[in-house]
Amino acid sequence: MNQKVFAEEIDRLKGIWPTAFPDEKIKLIWLKVSDLPEHFIKKTSEHFISHNKTAPLPVDFIELARIYRNSNYSQSGFPGRSEIHPSSNSIFSKEDISEMFSMMKKRLKKEITYEELDQYGKMIQQAVGGRK
Repeated sequence: MNQKVFAEEIDRLKGIWPTAFPDEKIKLIWLKVSDLPEHFIKKTSEHFISHNKTAPLPVDFIELARIYRNSNYSQSGFPGRSEIHPSSNSIFSKEDISEMFSMMKKRLKKEITYEELDQYGKMIQQAVGGRK
C-alpha cells in the first residue's frame, strides 16, 4: 500500500473523528495494514464512515485485515455493497460467506462482542475440521 493513500484515508477519518487518531494509533494501524492493497484501506475507511457512529479503533482495522488475509475468496467490496464471488477452491458457499460477513458487520456496529465473534470463528473452524 502506498503511504500517501493511507494518509489520505486517515485524513478522511480524522475529518469525522478529529481527536480519534493520534500518531501512535496511526503508526499501529499502518504497521498492521501496510502490506495490503490500496483498495483495502479505501473500502475500510468508506465502510467505517458509512457504518460507525463512533471512531474505529486500531483493533477494528486489524480485524478487517485479518479477515481479508484469511479469505478463501475474492470480493469486490464489503458484503451488502456488492456481490461476493467465492473462488473455485472455497469450501464455503456464497450463503456461508455472506453469513460470515454479516457477523463481521455486526461486530463493526458493536452489536456483538469480540468474544462472540471469536466464538463464531471457533464454531466455523470446528465445522471444517480445524482447517485454516
